[in-house]
Amino acid sequence: MKKYLCKLKEKLKAPLATSLIINIVIFFILNIITYTRFLCNIDIMMQAVITNVIGGQESSYAVFMNIFILKVLKTLYLYFPKVSWYMLLQVSVCFVSLTSMGKSYLSEKKLPMHRLIYVVFCLLVGFECYIYPSYVKSSFLLCFSMVVKMIKVRNFEKKQLLKLIGIISGLILSGMLSRIAFIAGIIAGVFCYLMSYIYTKSFGKYCLIHFVVMVVSVGSIVALWGINDERYAKKTQNWNIVKEYQYSVEKIELFGWPDYTDEMGQNIGLSEEKYNCIANSDIYLAVNDEGLSILKKISKETLKWNFENIKKYFHTVPIRWIKVSMSYLLLIACIFLYQSNAKYKKAIIVVAIIWTSVLYLIGYMNCMWNSKVTSFMVFIPIAYLVMLSIGDKFEISVRENVAFLIVFSIVLYYNFSDQFISNVQNKSMEEVLEQTISDTGITAVDLNNILRQYSAYKPYESGLLSEHNIVIVNGSYYLFERFEPYMYKEELWDQPIILHGNWMDMNLYRLE
Repeated sequence: MKKYLCKLKEKLKAPLATSLIINIVIFFILNIITYTRFLCNIDIMMQAVITNVIGGQESSYAVFMNIFILKVLKTLYLYFPKVSWYMLLQVSVCFVSLTSMGKSYLSEKKLPMHRLIYVVFCLLVGFECYIYPSYVKSSFLLCFSMVVKMIKVRNFEKKQLLKLIGIISGLILSGMLSRIAFIAGIIAGVFCYLMSYIYTKSFGKYCLIHFVVMVVSVGSIVALWGINDERYAKKTQNWNIVKEYQYSVEKIELFGWPDYTDEMGQNIGLSEEKYNCIANSDIYLAVNDEGLSILKKISKETLKWNFENIKKYFHTVPIRWIKVSMSYLLLIACIFLYQSNAKYKKAIIVVAIIWTSVLYLIGYMNCMWNSKVTSFMVFIPIAYLVMLSIGDKFEISVRENVAFLIVFSIVLYYNFSDQFISNVQNKSMEEVLEQTISDTGITAVDLNNILRQYSAYKPYESGLLSEHNIVIVNGSYYLFERFEPYMYKEELWDQPIILHGNWMDMNLYRLE
């Protein structure tokens, strides 16, 4: 028995087992202290499509995700409708990605101090992935973790070949989840690859293998999305609208609305009052495709590269990092790096500052900086690179670092406690929807707001909207062909429409 326990103890010390245990514990802790909700409207809309809240025939294609994943999820929902399979997919992808990165990291860094920084990494990244899940976050983290794992592939032996197959499969799944996140993950992964080579020069002769893996993966993704678009184009009358406005909707929903300026108002043809009505309340009634046309114009808004805007960037962006949890991950990683005996620690910290500042500047000029998705993509690769650079000797002890992290955690909790979700809706979705519907006239329903009240682990009710006299005020649903009967139409202009118990001032929503 004693010999068996000793063997078990040794196995639990293995990098994979350690990473797995850390991630399981953090996952359960986070889900005990707070509820989970989707980060953005796109996740809500895709789950609404997949669970068929319209009822009747099969819902339209989810638009932002590859149709092959959609078919798998629809089949699972068909046989197990009480499980939120879309949410489980996001969580599973993030869990596997973090565990994989942990195995890679702990294989190189074996000291208690390194395990401590990995726990911090999992805690802060897990908070973003498990509490505010998003298909883009899942895709980016999976793609980046696969590139990180690819760095360790040395040859085509049987064990390494199985690892290569797993990496290619992971990269393909990442690309099927989100095109934009896959591209960003490849860029971040290649950056980490090159920086690792510059400071270690340990895998340069294997770069041909790595290059082949990237080419096969990217080529497969391009082919799968080509088939995806071709199949969908043949099945829907709405394809031209999807193709025209899909990326505009995705940019706005993921990265937020730009601040209104008089110049923008002239470009898009909206007053500040109407623009704020659309941007602040997630309400834009699509009259034919006019609402989406306005959205496309807004998504193209950028700032001019001049001294005034660059100065404004430094006055605006860095101070906002105090409310970005990912920025504290980089800060803690840099503190551990500076305490260690790492050879290139000052150079790595300078690289981290340049990477963060430049990417945020590009995001700022493109009106897409103030977003959890942006912060996630910017900070994770550079924080992981800094973690990899931490040395094996430290100026202070593990106990002193634990004390520092405890105090720092209290500060973080105070700063981010307002982001913890303390309650969710317990009534049935049908009951909540019916409470908003008026007995007279047409009721305007903010569908995203209703669905957002529930935990992301709760699947939406199939046929929720059927047989109700409503219009959906969230204009992005216009991309989904089967939602067309519930969208606002020109012929409804003279009809009384009620939102939240009040008559809507339709002139405020007239876009022309």
